[in-house]
Amino acid sequence: MNPPTHDPSIGTAFGRAVETVRTLLFRPFDAGRWIAIGFCAWLALLGEGGLGGNYNFGNQSNAQKSFQFDEAKRFLLENLYWILPVTILVLLLVAALAIALLWLSSRGRFLFLHSVARNSTAVEGPWREYAREANSHFLLRLGLGAAGMVSILPLAVLAGFVAFQTFGHGSVAVPGAILLGFLVLAMIGIGTLFGLVQFLVREFVLPLQFQRRSGAWAACRECLGLVGARPGIFLLYLICWIALNMVEVAVLLIVVLATCCIAGCLFVIPFVGTVLLLPLHVFDRAVSLHLLAQFGPQYDVFRPESGTSV
Repeated sequence: MNPPTHDPSIGTAFGRAVETVRTLLFRPFDAGRWIAIGFCAWLALLGEGGLGGNYNFGNQSNAQKSFQFDEAKRFLLENLYWILPVTILVLLLVAALAIALLWLSSRGRFLFLHSVARNSTAVEGPWREYAREANSHFLLRLGLGAAGMVSILPLAVLAGFVAFQTFGHGSVAVPGAILLGFLVLAMIGIGTLFGLVQFLVREFVLPLQFQRRSGAWAACRECLGLVGARPGIFLLYLICWIALNMVEVAVLLIVVLATCCIAGCLFVIPFVGTVLLLPLHVFDRAVSLHLLAQFGPQYDVFRPESGTSV
């Protein structure tokens, strides 16, 4: 791996990504084209959403909390014979669904990258052509997810036990609260580390797989070589990516408020929201591709001779 003779430019990558959006979606504008590329983007983004909640249990006395704690504990112990198998079954079903979505999104990532890099709306051809690379990508993501879960789950169980003992009896034990704080910080640190790895996999390992027609682990080694050659540019890209996403969220929030939440209702509809926001998704995908291309012609996925075209 030969490092570039000049420093790659984030600004150049951003400018070329804007041009990619114009070429792919607006020259000319074609609703059918948007839907086809949007389908690829939708598959690529499967399972990357999140759910949130706001819970308010009100103010309760210590005696009430203690009573509720004892009642919940007794109910759990008396019904453990059916709660445990039902819980295991639900967890297995959730895990199976998550794995299926992960596999589909891994295949979708190659479809969407193919659309952006080749200015194409093809689906069936790339689906077959990149099956081997996509399956390898899926196994890498599955392994990273399993490693992250194995790293965080014991800490989460311990944190839950500590929280139960610290706050469950209506009084707060200071040593337990301190230990809980350390456990939470450890989980945040591990989650951040695995999040950064997943970021590199999506932004750079995936394009290297696409271009080299290689397995995920070989692309990971090549990606680490690039990061080692120019760590500063990758750190700057990460910072710019975070800032860009904050700007995108702010703009979307303004649009939602300006349309009295009508746009927000459309954005959250599966597939429809992806098609409506397709310029943002294409731009986000194209930026890292154009940054990678500046490391040399051998990293330029936009060149017709790089990889194969369908």
